[in-house]
Amino acid sequence: MDIINLYIDWKKNIKFEEVFELNVLFDISYSDSLKRNIKNWIKTIPNLKLKNFILERGFEPTIRKGPNVKNQYRSFESYDTLFDELIGDSIFSPRLNYGFTSDETRDWQSCYFNLISELYPQETIEEIINDSCDLIYMIMVSNPINFSWEMQYSVGAYKFKKGIDIVLDPKSRKKKVDISKRHGRMTAIGNCYFKGASEYYFGPRIFNKISIEKILAFKNAEKIEKLKHNIIYVKLFDEQDYWEDFARKRLADFRAHLEIDRLEYEYLNSIKHL
Repeated sequence: MDIINLYIDWKKNIKFEEVFELNVLFDISYSDSLKRNIKNWIKTIPNLKLKNFILERGFEPTIRKGPNVKNQYRSFESYDTLFDELIGDSIFSPRLNYGFTSDETRDWQSCYFNLISELYPQETIEEIINDSCDLIYMIMVSNPINFSWEMQYSVGAYKFKKGIDIVLDPKSRKKKVDISKRHGRMTAIGNCYFKGASEYYFGPRIFNKISIEKILAFKNAEKIEKLKHNIIYVKLFDEQDYWEDFARKRLADFRAHLEIDRLEYEYLNSIKHL
């Protein structure tokens, strides 16, 4: 059976379930306002029965690398609530977390709001845009099951092996899956990131990296429109089509059109000397 599995595409592992993940990335200056507005946003979340938030504070390593780089840490503060019940047969529970991180040298500062829900959070998105439009980098609507596979390094997680690129990790000397060519992988492009999603809302804080004109010039989306508050909405495809060939190509084309890899390269180079 293991030999047969080598000839079956790895994406056959994936069983689609309708789960929505909302990732909202703000400018760090929004961190105080985030705490004030969160109560209003919570009221809009469909079928989310809140328990007490868990508050975490601490330090985590920065992403800077190199032989001449000191070990630096960024402070973080986050609020999280996680429920025991799963959504369908998925590995995900309804979840809400928000918080912010700040590096001591300020090469990475982020402020975020994340939600996993069984229902599409349209009212939540609208409320967030109305309250904080000027400080939004990006809003992404995705399926967390799909994204977990985009970022899956463990060889053992894959029942089927065709199409995965297995390499030797230079540090651990163990085999891992190379995800560097996956168009939906999480990619840092400054104080925000890009990931594979079916829908994107681009806000004013991203336009110094990716212009409005460039976003609007993409020709292969299912829908692109300019919304109020200077927000650009892009729908690439329906989430259940994420692994279809046309959707994979559309995501790859969109990533290339926005020059995400160039932005990642420039960002990582900008912090090497720090």
